[in-house]
Formats: sequence, C-alpha cells, structure tokens
Amino acid sequence: MNRRQRTTTAALALLAAVGLTACDATLTVGDGAAGPRDTVTREIEPVSAVRLGTAGIMHVEVGDTPSLTITASERVLEEITAVVHGDTLEIELPGAWINPGPIEYELVLPALSSITVAGSADVDGDLAPDGEDVTVAVTGSGTVELGGATADAVTVSISGSGDVRLDDVAARSVDVEIRGSGTASLEGTTDELAVRIPGSGDVAGADLVARDATVEIRGSGTVTVHATGTLDARISGSGDVRYLGDPEVTSDVRGSGDVGPA
Repeated sequence: MNRRQRTTTAALALLAAVGLTACDATLTVGDGAAGPRDTVTREIEPVSAVRLGTAGIMHVEVGDTPSLTITASERVLEEITAVVHGDTLEIELPGAWINPGPIEYELVLPALSSITVAGSADVDGDLAPDGEDVTVAVTGSGTVELGGATADAVTVSISGSGDVRLDDVAARSVDVEIRGSGTASLEGTTDELAVRIPGSGDVAGADLVARDATVEIRGSGTVTVHATGTLDARISGSGDVRYLGDPEVTSDVRGSGDVGPA
C-alpha cells in the first residue's frame, strides 16, 4: 500500500467512527515517532460529555461548531474510535499498544459539563456547563486542567494517581472524592465544600473560598481548605487538615492526624 492509500485508509477509519463521509476530510501529513502522522478534522454531533480512554493530549475549546481534530500516526488513526452514545463522545484506542506515539486531540464544543479520563491522557481548556452540573473524573494517571466550572454542583472524582485542577469555580456545592493518590486543586467560590479521602490523595483548596466545609480522611491524605463559616473535620488515619478563613471548627481525630490553621 502506497503512502496516499494509507492516508485515505486512516481518514476513512476515523470518519466511519464518527459517522461521516470521506469527501470532507482535511489531512496534514508529517513525521511522527510511530511513523508518518496525519491530521483529520471532522464535525461531530453536539455533546455535553466526553470520555477519553487513550493516552495523549486533549485541548478543549468553546465554539459554536462542534468538531474533533486528531493528530497521530497513520496506524493509530486506523484504530481510534470516536463514537457518540447519548450525549457522550467516547474516544478509545482498542488493542494493546506498547507505544502508540504522540496523540493530540483538539475538541470544540458549544457546551461541555462532564469529562472522564480513563487512561493517561492530559486534558486542558475550558468547560461550558450551560446550566448543567459539572463532573470531572480521572480513573487512571491522567491530568485535567480546566476553567469555567460555573454550575449548581461540581463533582471531582479521582480513583487513580491522576490530578485535577479546576479554576474559576462558581458553584453552590463542590464535592471531591479521592480514592487513590491523586491531587485535586481548586480555585473559586462555593457555598458548600465536601471532601472525602479514603486513600492517600491531597486536596489543595486554599484558593477555593467556601462558606462551609466538611472533610473526612480515612487514609493519609492532606487537605487544605478556605472556609469562612464552619469546618467539620474527621480523621481516622494519619491525614492532616489545614484551614484558612477563621471558621468555627469541629473536629474528630482518631489516629495520628491533625487539624489546624494553615
């Protein structure tokens, strides 16, 4: 198969995954660690949630016309699937890959309220909840850095060693749970902050101003919060809670943990 044939095959594979035709394909061919690299840009259905199950880097932008651009080696493009289920865009790379080489995604959506990283990918950009609650989940070793988390409720879940950073949070409630060794960093304002760490994760919340905060650590995590009203801290391991904002503090420490000002 010559180079032009391989390029067409890669484009058709992705286009079939997103349910579009080949006549609109835009391709750029260059060099890559895993062979020749292609870039395929396609319009997609408008969705409000994304699940990314591959390695790579994803840049998220807010725009009126939904589109997905993928840059990767031709071999990887032949296998990547990007399928819409309900209101969720699911991106996967089936099979066992020792080294797929660099993969880069450019995602444009008018509204985005939920993103899940199930692999080792890194995601950055902005959310656009459009009135929906915000959910950010990392189940692997990926990193998520997003702004624009304006919603009634914001939920952050880390069950691996990944990290989440949310800027410009403006929410009635923020709920953070870390079951692994990841770190959640938060900036903005909320009425209610709830943190649960059954693992060894950390929460850097000094820049998230909350009226009331509750923290429960059942492992060895470290949590910093900024509460102006009340703080209810419960530790049953060796975790530590540090606080700013001069809240009224209620604490229950059973172990070698500590609750005190930052």
